[in-house]
Amino acid sequence: MTDSKNMKPEEQLLTSELLKMTDKELFDFVQKQNFKSTKEMNEFLEKHLPERGPNGIFPVRKQKRTNVEKSDDLIYQAFNSKKNGVNLAKEALRLNPSNIMALNFLGDNAESAEEALQLYKTAIDYGKVQLGDDYFIENKGQVWEKFESRPFMIAKFGYADCLAAIGKIEESIAEFQELLILNPTDNQNVRYILGGILLRQKHYSEFLALYQQFEAEHSTILLYNYALCLFLKGGASPKANLILREAYKSNKHVLRIMTGKEKAIENIKDTYSPGDEDEASEYLRGNFNLWNDHPKAFGWILQFMASLKR
Repeated sequence: MTDSKNMKPEEQLLTSELLKMTDKELFDFVQKQNFKSTKEMNEFLEKHLPERGPNGIFPVRKQKRTNVEKSDDLIYQAFNSKKNGVNLAKEALRLNPSNIMALNFLGDNAESAEEALQLYKTAIDYGKVQLGDDYFIENKGQVWEKFESRPFMIAKFGYADCLAAIGKIEESIAEFQELLILNPTDNQNVRYILGGILLRQKHYSEFLALYQQFEAEHSTILLYNYALCLFLKGGASPKANLILREAYKSNKHVLRIMTGKEKAIENIKDTYSPGDEDEASEYLRGNFNLWNDHPKAFGWILQFMASLKR
């Protein structure tokens, strides 16, 4: 399979179907296909992977299926069912209470952050038991690369996100930071969410350390938040002005929307390209309040935009 690190964001092979696969046989089979794009992979899956999941590619085994296998089949169906997914996931969980993917699915579709939090926590607990304590020591820094641990990582991300939603911010930060230790390449995009939380909590030193870890990617989200961090620490310094200019070059729509020159896009696409309006709207959806909470920072960007006309 093509290495996603060398692909554009909109081409990365990170569909929910692939991330949430639990059948090792199918995963190994897909890995060997050397897909060159998301489109090619999705076309293959749509053609060969019907609602029953792996059995669409591999012959159905004649022996009686266990409850664990039946549970896995049901959760595959849940991911492909818009109307009956929750009921299928609940039945999958009844057959196998330790089905982490079923717990994650129900967490994703919970009616409250508190309910989701408990589901993700249960999934994490089962994941630790299934993987074992030594697993995280032996695979430190490479946990995401191991197929069998991805459901656990997805659960941990959901848990951290819910902690932030219910106001347990410091606990959320600790969980997100643990995810980055387990997966330093950050395939789950923890850095973007964590960066905003650190700024909101005025943990500027921790934010700067996070930025330095991913500085090479030069992304819109990190650049704008880095500029804001520098301003909050030292005002409109030459360094802050330089980074704000770099951020503007990365995506001019962010500041144009913030200053009322453009309207934000309400229905943001699932995928977007660096520098486009969708990326800007996605950034502001999660980070606008960071700027709005600091009137002086807002005045700074107004001055910057005015300087572009000179």
